[in-house]
Amino acid sequence: MAIETVVFDLGGVLVVWDPLSHPTLPTERVAELIEASGFRELNLRADAGETWVDLAAAVARRAPGRPELAEFIADYPRAFPATLTGLVPGAAELVEELREAGVRLLGLTNWSAETYPHGVAAAPVISRLESVLVSGEVGLAKPNPAIFHLLAERYDLDPAGTLFIDDSPANVEAARSVGFQAHHFTGTDRLRTELIELDVLG
Repeated sequence: MAIETVVFDLGGVLVVWDPLSHPTLPTERVAELIEASGFRELNLRADAGETWVDLAAAVARRAPGRPELAEFIADYPRAFPATLTGLVPGAAELVEELREAGVRLLGLTNWSAETYPHGVAAAPVISRLESVLVSGEVGLAKPNPAIFHLLAERYDLDPAGTLFIDDSPANVEAARSVGFQAHHFTGTDRLRTELIELDVLG
């Protein structure tokens, strides 16, 4: 079926996110705090709707002898803009090519509702999409198939005519499991080649 809509993941596809980047702390210290606090699991919980204040409280209960861990988590929304280190090479240009070709463009991102506004400010290319479904705003996160069903319902999509693009293989497989066409993103050049092969771009 012909592709009518392209849905972009944001982090790792349009904008570069580097959790080791921090406005005041050295990289080595950030890496240690990330590991000791269980940041990556906490970040997924934030993506699914939990607040950073509540997550910091959970860390404080789990590690009462290391208050710096809870402080690091509580401070994360303030420090977050520094983690957005630029655009994925070629992403903005590809979005404009698709817009000029008349393709409907949407976003589906695992992103905390608290920090998402910083992403829009740091990466204006996001505002070139018609709309973005933000996991933290709806309490669902990829690769839960329910968020793909919600995407289709909210934007009146035919999954078979929709190409979903993500840098996570698990998310790509989840999209395919509910009928979307999907592309595992490893770079803009490869994505452009597939879009040409699918007759989305000329």
